[in-house]
Amino acid sequence: MPGVEARRRYPFLDTLLGRARRLDAPLQTDTTRALLDLWGLPQAPNAEPPSGALAALGLELPAELRTWAHADPVYLKPDQDSLLLFDQSHFELDEAECAAFRDAFNQHFADRDIRLHIAWRRHWFLSLPAPM
Repeated sequence: MPGVEARRRYPFLDTLLGRARRLDAPLQTDTTRALLDLWGLPQAPNAEPPSGALAALGLELPAELRTWAHADPVYLKPDQDSLLLFDQSHFELDEAECAAFRDAFNQHFADRDIRLHIAWRRHWFLSLPAPM
């Protein structure tokens, strides 16, 4: 029909939604908790979801029964009355610097079995020896 914009088609989305099943579940505002619920993984009601462990698993870091935590690099800048924190978009580390820091860190904390893993230059993880 002239003057009427044709409806956009998204064939891949149409296919995906066509294969989906409706699932009645309570509304979640936290996407991590919603996914854990859908996957049937147990959660403590007042505990934070294990995002470090889930991210490490998704990035195919060593699968070990350890506690995983995010440890992304940041830049701390002292100000007159405060300490300012900047993420890595404000500075750049190359792969050699990341590897040197990781090796020095792991050597220093080897006796405590705390390890630094670098998935990408901006995504670092600590693995600790036992569940906390």
